[in-house]
Amino acid sequence: MKRTFLTIAFFFCFSNLFSQEIIGSWAGELSVSGTKLPLVFNIKQNGVELITTMDSPMQGAKDLPTDNTSFVDNKLSIDAKKFGISYKGKFENETINGTFSQGGASMPLILSRKKEGESALKDRKLLSLHSTIN
Repeated sequence: MKRTFLTIAFFFCFSNLFSQEIIGSWAGELSVSGTKLPLVFNIKQNGVELITTMDSPMQGAKDLPTDNTSFVDNKLSIDAKKFGISYKGKFENETINGTFSQGGASMPLILSRKKEGESALKDRKLLSLHSTIN
């Protein structure tokens, strides 16, 4: 009995370590009609559940809620049904290679870990550039 308990406890501790590597902000750029559209997925852990919000800095969208996030066997899946969005990718070598889908269209999207402090300045520059273009 003691051995079974230790095995189960070890499994939960060990699996928690693997889920930690996905926690954080992940950024990438979609190529849409010749334009680069930056996207950011912010993944947090709430107990055993993963919670994700999405940012689209050029569109002025921040903290858009998603419905479901899972990370199993180094495969990330994010669904935001309200926006008709899904992302599925595989975590390899500190990047997530995947596919972003919305409204029947699918596009490759490679995500890299966003560095601390990078967001505010970069997002302001993108918003300023976007305002100048429009």
